[in-house]
Amino acid sequence: MARTKQTRISRRAFLARSAAGAAAAAGLAWPRTGSAASPEVVVGHWGGAGPKVIRTAIFPDLQAKFPTAKLFIREGGDQDRKAMLQANPTNPEIDVLYVSNTDAKQMTRDGLTDPPNPQAVPEFANLYPIAQDGAYGVYLHAIALIYDPEKVKSPPTSWLDLWKPEYRNRVLVPNTKTAVNQAFVTAVVRALGGSERKEKDVEEARKKLLELRPNVVVFHTGTSQALTVIKSGDAWLGVAVAGYAYGAKDKGQSIDVAYPKEGALGAIDYMTVARHSKNKDLAHAYINLALGRKAQKDFVEEVYWGPTNKTVEVSPKARERAVIGEDAVKKLINPDWDYLVTVRSEWTDWWDKSMGK
Repeated sequence: MARTKQTRISRRAFLARSAAGAAAAAGLAWPRTGSAASPEVVVGHWGGAGPKVIRTAIFPDLQAKFPTAKLFIREGGDQDRKAMLQANPTNPEIDVLYVSNTDAKQMTRDGLTDPPNPQAVPEFANLYPIAQDGAYGVYLHAIALIYDPEKVKSPPTSWLDLWKPEYRNRVLVPNTKTAVNQAFVTAVVRALGGSERKEKDVEEARKKLLELRPNVVVFHTGTSQALTVIKSGDAWLGVAVAGYAYGAKDKGQSIDVAYPKEGALGAIDYMTVARHSKNKDLAHAYINLALGRKAQKDFVEEVYWGPTNKTVEVSPKARERAVIGEDAVKKLINPDWDYLVTVRSEWTDWWDKSMGK
């Protein structure tokens, strides 16, 4: 399958640029110093708009509570964060990890991270029940189709529109470094009338996915990269998190969101704390601020990531674009995430061998 060389970004190069950029923006050297003189916290988050809001909505208040603390953000994919912790669980490089809900629960079961601590994180009590499932739910998302309206004159209406012949070598789909990949496979299963729990339905979806390969130009590592590739003109449409796209649209990019008739997919991002973090007081204080009304409101207003704190009030514009509340989540396709965690390894192996990375 042909892919333009200009859009191929190696994981190593992507993470290196992200980490360097994050450290520079925070005014701090990377990696952490390891000095005992000052408390430190490293927050592992995806790249793009999120870290910018963290620096304006969370870090100033955290710094006020801990004046001598050193605050870091390490950007990259959630699977890279998970792998780093698995490789060195007793001396973790990251204290607060943003990951998918399935990974958050699995990492706790594996003894890598702590279960929620409502005493240390009082805002936990204000979360919707769906955000209290094994870790600290922080963002509510819709995974949908994003497209460039200058290139795609008729907005897509179905997940299966990605297979149209006019989109040959113009489609973006998520790679297995992101949980959006499993969500997309689930969307295909459901669009074909199946269930992700039935092996024969998954096999039918895989046959369909193999037919998509000629249309795929990039297997993206996240919505930030997807937006960059669409902006370059190499891709016209793809699968991504809706909130990021709306944020790019506000900044002038030719981008829009389409919710497939079969339903967009629901997803929740979680925070969790490394079991052997040496900075748990600081980590819990960070999480409490991230779940508070101020930070949650700033995220939904700035990047349209739905709040998990049920006390947050949002603007009409944010309500139109973000997933707000449990009722909104129920309108989405909600993958059986607890089941998907049991098949993730097999699904990942199949995708990487059969579809590409």
